[in-house]
Amino acid sequence: QFDHGFYRARYGLAEAADAVRDYCDTGWRKGRNPRPDFNGWAYRAHHPYVEATGIAPFVHFLATALLRGDDVSDAGFHPRYGTMPSAEDAELFEQARLIEPLFDAPWYLRRYPDTCGFENGPVIHFLSHGQEEDRDPSKAFSTRFYRRAYGHLLAPGESPFLHYVRTGRSAGLMAAPEDLGTYPPMDAPEP
Repeated sequence: QFDHGFYRARYGLAEAADAVRDYCDTGWRKGRNPRPDFNGWAYRAHHPYVEATGIAPFVHFLATALLRGDDVSDAGFHPRYGTMPSAEDAELFEQARLIEPLFDAPWYLRRYPDTCGFENGPVIHFLSHGQEEDRDPSKAFSTRFYRRAYGHLLAPGESPFLHYVRTGRSAGLMAAPEDLGTYPPMDAPEP
């Protein structure tokens, strides 16, 4: 079911490299898709529990289909999870890939339950809507605080959280004020 030619051409993989291994190990985490008619971001948005398994979305899709006895031959393949992101969405998905390691998706969904049905998942919701509404990507980062404290460092239209992930964190900028309660509790070291 894996489209080797598509994957190699789309993501610039050498002929000698194992495309399936690349997808299963790191490709799906980078937003790569195994075939043109399967969108891993959309699949993860529809099945948020898959994220916790650490299994590539396409592998999970195929395993679930086989367990149900669904036809996964080329004639019966119909993932129903959208198509590849368009070229104009490529930058948005690249930003999502960058912030995802520090983005707390389960916390975001609990904090903002109105985002649960968003087609492309909580990370994309945050980038496309949430940050403009001063929503926070995790309990350790305050969008409003960061924008007010370091807004002069942001490029026009730049996401405060993206700035923090790219440069602010390594520069030692604060993610949230400690006195607002959004910063994780600090524990004293053992004696």
